[in-house]
Amino acid sequence: MRHIVLGTIYVCCCLMAPFGLAAGHAANAELPTTVGEIAEVQGKAMLFSPHVGEWALAVQNYPIIPGDTIYAAPNSRVGIAITSSEIRLSSDTELRIASIASDYVGSTLLQGEAFFSVRGLMPGDQYEISTPRGTVIITHDGQYDVIAGNIGTPTEVTVLTGMAIFHARDSSITIYKGQTAYLEGSNSVTATVGAERLSPFAREMLSTKYVGTPDFVPPAVAQMTGSDQLLDYGSWSQLPDYGAIWYPRVGPEWAPYHDGYWAYIEPWGWTWIDNDPWGFAPFHYGRWLHHGGRWGWVPIYGAVGATQYYRAPVYAPALVSFFSVSPAAAISVGITIDTVSSGVIGWVPLAPGEPYLPWYRCPPNYIRQINSYAVRNVSHLVSSDNVLRDPTVVNIYKPMHLRNRQAAMVVPATEMRQGRPVARYGRSLPETFLASASAIPPSGVRGFVAASVRQPSSPSAGLRRPKQEPPPLRQLPSAPSQPIPPPMQQYRQQPQPARPPMQQYRQQPQPARPPMQQYRQQPQPARPPMQQYRQQPQPARPSMQQYRQQPQPARPPMPQYRQQPQPAR
Repeated sequence: MRHIVLGTIYVCCCLMAPFGLAAGHAANAELPTTVGEIAEVQGKAMLFSPHVGEWALAVQNYPIIPGDTIYAAPNSRVGIAITSSEIRLSSDTELRIASIASDYVGSTLLQGEAFFSVRGLMPGDQYEISTPRGTVIITHDGQYDVIAGNIGTPTEVTVLTGMAIFHARDSSITIYKGQTAYLEGSNSVTATVGAERLSPFAREMLSTKYVGTPDFVPPAVAQMTGSDQLLDYGSWSQLPDYGAIWYPRVGPEWAPYHDGYWAYIEPWGWTWIDNDPWGFAPFHYGRWLHHGGRWGWVPIYGAVGATQYYRAPVYAPALVSFFSVSPAAAISVGITIDTVSSGVIGWVPLAPGEPYLPWYRCPPNYIRQINSYAVRNVSHLVSSDNVLRDPTVVNIYKPMHLRNRQAAMVVPATEMRQGRPVARYGRSLPETFLASASAIPPSGVRGFVAASVRQPSSPSAGLRRPKQEPPPLRQLPSAPSQPIPPPMQQYRQQPQPARPPMQQYRQQPQPARPPMQQYRQQPQPARPPMQQYRQQPQPARPSMQQYRQQPQPARPPMPQYRQQPQPAR
């Protein structure tokens, strides 16, 4: 072992921003292009978002952006996916995400243990993990286990594969494959590097095998967060004119954007949260295609040049086109009169070649980048001041002209604002009603002419409708007055902890366990004496002579086995 004094450093450094590139990426934090996701929750987990300002239950497929803090409760596990990499949180662990970009991820391990499986790093890319005694810098693919430690226990950094550098204020050490670094002290940190020591949690993580995607899938797909989970829930194939396509294992009635709910998440606004365990990448990247009687996800449309495959894909909150319908049309498909008065929102999943026009403010280059893998000619999509250059886009964007119009879904605006499950409160909209539907113009793009948002035709006679029929919505519902992460309908009225949840677990009184004497003094059921068992009649067992007198099958002598022809080896 080697002992190194790394200099003076304060325990509170875990609250500092990570070293290096963190400040350089802060300017892009307003509209993230790369995000993480809560890929798995075993037990109970909590999420703190600065935009919300309080703790809420963490749910699968929820996006993670800079500033979010994730906490895994005792006896729980949380998996976080960022592009093709994974971060696994052990029991009673708290991790804050400081920055996420295509080439940099910064985080702070406030307490507990986290296992990092880093994949797909290019030259110059890096992960940074701040701990109470310094910062771990990772620039190579590999597996790393980090234990935050506290005043009484050391900080531990184990490199199973790859290489890491531990930075203190004025000094640093390199940790190679098969080594564990122990960092102790508060004002002055001392490092001891020895042979690899695996914690029980690290051994558990090593048993998880990574599969990835087939070789024919473009490399850029690996940068779409959540795409590496798809092989466990479906199959990849290739389709002429479309390229790689993934088919989920679902029933014949399944359709995209039907089983989940809408959550209002800054800075995008309305964001789709799917209920399927694989439901992240296919709903925030690429397009859906209905081909051969089933749905498939096309991450990259057609034969794009190989040099473009390495451009980082841009996350979208939901790749759909919104529209509104008349109250009479909504009632005809089962929307109740009580909820239709607030308006009815509908959407259609976009198909390959159909542009995504954001409903949030964004720069022109953002619109071109977010469509670069789904629309073949994005250079003429919008001008420098976000005006649509191609007038045909206005017509294509109408719901009746969208290719996936058979998957149109409508839901009352009130249910959408409350995060209610679409499968329960939504209704499929037949194509006959889409002709009268009005496209909701995206606020992020100018140039939507007034004619494209026309009034729907009058409802057919005989439909039951409110006495005073409200006009159809011309814009998306506003944000909830108190935006709360999901599941909103269950936890809105529950008091939220003002401090991170681990204090609550520590402060809760534990039930007193009775002493062992109480168990011993409790009356035990009387057991019959051994004599009772012995006096009970037992079935007669045949004597050994009877076994020996029974005829035994004749066994051939050993020479017979040796004389039998043996198969050629």
